[in-house]
Amino acid sequence: MQNFIVPVAHYAAEVNFVVKDNDIVGSQHIGTVSVPLEHIYGGGKIQGFFPILNASGKPCKVGAVLSLSIQYNPIEQLSIYHHGIGAGPHYPGVPGTYFPLRRGGTVTLYQDAHVPDGCLPNLRLDNGHNICMGNVGVTSLTQYAVLDA
Repeated sequence: MQNFIVPVAHYAAEVNFVVKDNDIVGSQHIGTVSVPLEHIYGGGKIQGFFPILNASGKPCKVGAVLSLSIQYNPIEQLSIYHHGIGAGPHYPGVPGTYFPLRRGGTVTLYQDAHVPDGCLPNLRLDNGHNICMGNVGVTSLTQYAVLDA
């Protein structure tokens, strides 16, 4: 049995589990198990055997099922994030990651991310800014450096 904790930050109608064979080279898609979001959004654990469906929505093979257990936990219920990253301001790393937390790194913004206004939290950056470059009309890092000087 495998156990995964997967932080999510995207809107979705369902959670899809894609099942592939275990060939060493060139694994093939066998089918998909979909769990509608309304079944898990309430926070209850959903578990059982779910049929693996092919691209046309029919069982890929008689008796082919995926045994799974899934539960959604809202971030408000995860106390590890109540103080930001980690267990507090002096926590030495990011939970569930291989590399330790470091200062002075760079971030590449995902310019194609489209999020409705008002659904993101207000974040305060190290230099006191609380808005992203695109929100102030900055189109390059050079312009940002000049504005920040």
